[in-house]
Amino acid sequence: MINEAKTIFLIASMGDRFGVIADTLTGRLKTDNTDRDSSNNNKGAFFGPYNKFGNQFEDLTALTKDEFIAEIERPFDGDQGDRYRVIKSNIFGKTPENLAWLGTNFPNSIFIFANYNYNNNLAQFKERVASYPNFSCDLSDSDVESLIRASKANIKSFIQDNVTYDNYDTDFLSSNHDVDIVSILTDLKQNSKIQDFYVKHN
Repeated sequence: MINEAKTIFLIASMGDRFGVIADTLTGRLKTDNTDRDSSNNNKGAFFGPYNKFGNQFEDLTALTKDEFIAEIERPFDGDQGDRYRVIKSNIFGKTPENLAWLGTNFPNSIFIFANYNYNNNLAQFKERVASYPNFSCDLSDSDVESLIRASKANIKSFIQDNVTYDNYDTDFLSSNHDVDIVSILTDLKQNSKIQDFYVKHN
């Protein structure tokens, strides 16, 4: 059973290498790691087309909330309880409608948007395709680049319209969570190519 207040939606564009954020959160939070196994190099499930889970996530508006929850629960074992679950996808930002659907249906969940300082997201994306066993993509380079541009623009617009707290504003998190997620992200930023974090929690 899902615990929406302890569900983290980690959203970035193709090639943004946001798995490192998930690894850091997993190392410092009480997380449900039952989605990690040899089939995903112990990196946990990624959701969206070309992945093992979430192939129907290109258009979230075509799903009911119950259908969506059933899919994100598939790689995990048992009840979530009071553990955090990190739901990673680079398809959520494909359309403004996807982001709006998530925001409407999961108002009490945590949204983390990451922007990496990479000059070439496409090259980073190809590196992931080569190294991740359950990921297979037949898109052309130009198609991937178009998705990256659209995703970054949609995420930026959603942040501007919806995210009240950003860039290391820790007061709201420390009052709502037993661990300060924003300070974890701040530490990570100092040792990575991440430019900005935006965290939304109602």
